[in-house]
Amino acid sequence: MRSYVNLISIQGNTRTRDFVVRRELALKPGEIFDTKRVGISQSRLQNLNYFSRVDLFPQTTLVPGRRDLHVLLEEKSTGNFNIGAGYSSIDSLVGFAELQQSNFNLFGWPTFCGAGQRLRIRMQYGLERKDFIASLEEPWFLSRKLLVGVESYYHDADYFSAVYDQMFYGGAVHFRLPITSFISMRGECRGERIHIHGVAKNTGPYIRNSEGRYMRKSLSAGLDYDTRDNLLLPRRGATIRYTNFLSGGTLGGDVQDYGLSLDVARYTLLPRDFIFMAKAKIAVTTSWGGMRKGGIVPIFDRLYLGGPGNLRGFDFRDVGPKDKFGNAIGGSSLFYGTLEVTFPVLPRIRGAFFTDWGGVNAGSYDFSAENMNGDVGIGIHLDFLAGTPVRFDFGYPIKCDKYNHNKGRFQFNVGYQF
Repeated sequence: MRSYVNLISIQGNTRTRDFVVRRELALKPGEIFDTKRVGISQSRLQNLNYFSRVDLFPQTTLVPGRRDLHVLLEEKSTGNFNIGAGYSSIDSLVGFAELQQSNFNLFGWPTFCGAGQRLRIRMQYGLERKDFIASLEEPWFLSRKLLVGVESYYHDADYFSAVYDQMFYGGAVHFRLPITSFISMRGECRGERIHIHGVAKNTGPYIRNSEGRYMRKSLSAGLDYDTRDNLLLPRRGATIRYTNFLSGGTLGGDVQDYGLSLDVARYTLLPRDFIFMAKAKIAVTTSWGGMRKGGIVPIFDRLYLGGPGNLRGFDFRDVGPKDKFGNAIGGSSLFYGTLEVTFPVLPRIRGAFFTDWGGVNAGSYDFSAENMNGDVGIGIHLDFLAGTPVRFDFGYPIKCDKYNHNKGRFQFNVGYQF
C-alpha cells in the first residue's frame, strides 16, 4: 500500500540549523514515502561531513497511509586550525597557518557556526612564495541550490620563473548552479592588480617589455560534467570541464585577452583495485582590441606545460617557446594527454606507471604536433598524513621539442589534483 510522508522530525543537531538539514532531504511532507529517496537523503547528510552519526528511520502513525520520518544526528567538529610546513619540487619550503570552518554562520554570534557556509583563511610564507587568501561560500544562496562565493587574496610568487617575480592581489565573486545531478554551470567576476618585477638582465625583449604593473578585470564562465564515484580517489566515472574567459573591453583595465580550455578525464576500475586514468586538455589564449603592452598576451596569461600537474618528465612551466637566453615565455595554444595506472602496494600507499604527452605552440589555435614532448615514469602516492596525499613521481623524457632536452625529473607534490 502506498504511503505518504506525514511529519519529519530532526533530533541531535545541537549546532546545525534545522533548515540546513531539511534542504538536503530528498522528500518532503505530503510526498510519496519512497525508501530510495530516504537513502539518497542519508547519503546527502553524510556527505556534508557535519555529523558523526546519521540515521533515518520511518515510523507508522495513527493516520492510515501516513508515516513519519525521524532524522537522528550526532554533531562532530567542523572547524580546523592547522599550522605546519611543507615542501614541493615547485615552490620549495613553505610554512602555513589555516583556519577552515565548513559549517560557518556569518551572522551566528557568538559561535558563528551552523548555517552550512564555508569559511577559509590561509596564510603561507616560504622561500619562493608569500600568500594570503580569505574566502566565504554560501551553497544555498537565497534558499536555492545556488552556490555563491567571494574571495580576496594576495600572492607574491618567485617560483613561476627564475628571471622575474610576479605579485598579484585582488578579489572575485563566483557562482555554481547545478543543472542535473552530473552537470553544473559556473561563472566568475574577478578584478586584480598584477606586478611583474625583478626582471633579470639575461632576458629577451618579451620578458623585459612585460615588466610593470597591470590592472586586470575579467569574466569567466564554464560547464562541468562529473560522474566520479569519489572526488579524492576516483575509480569509476568521467569529468568534462569547459571554461572561457574575457578580460578588458567595457570591463576596463590594462589587459585585453580571452581564452578557452577543455579538460576531460576518464577513470576505469580494473581487477585487483588497479585504476586506469586517461585525461587530456586543450587551451587557447589570444589578445584582442589592442593592449598597453604592444597588443600581445601578457606573460601571466600565456600557457605553459611541465611539472607535477602535466608533463612530469620536464621542469615546471619549462615546455614551450623560449627566448634566445633559454627562458620560457609560454605560448598561445596548449595540448596534452596522460595515461596512468595506479595500483595498491600497502594500505594508503599506491604505485603508478604513467606516460604524458603534449606541447605548447606560439600561435593561437595551433595544435600541430611539431613541438610534441613525451615522457614515461613511475610514482608512489602516499595518503596517511592527516588525509593529505603526497606524490613522488619520476618522469623521463622520451621525445623533446626543439626547446627542451632529455633529462629525468623528480617531482614531489602535496595535495589532491581536481
